[in-house]
Amino acid sequence: MLQSPSKRAITCFAYCVKHAAVATCGIERQIHWWSLSIEDPIVTLYGHAAAVVSLACDEANHQLISLD
Repeated sequence: MLQSPSKRAITCFAYCVKHAAVATCGIERQIHWWSLSIEDPIVTLYGHAAAVVSLACDEANHQLISLD
C-alpha cells in the first residue's frame, strides 16, 4: 500500500502504464513518484505553491502534468 512519506492523506494519483509507476500528491505541495516494485518513493518533486489537486501522465511525451 502506498502511504505518503509525510503521513498525510493522498488526495490524487496518476498511474503510468508505460513506466509501471504511480505519482501521488496531497496537501503537502509535493508529488511523490513510485515504482510499483519499491516500497518508498523513487523521487519527490517540489515546487508547487499550493496543494496539488490534479495529476495526469502523458505517456506519449514522457511528461507528468500537475495542477495546483
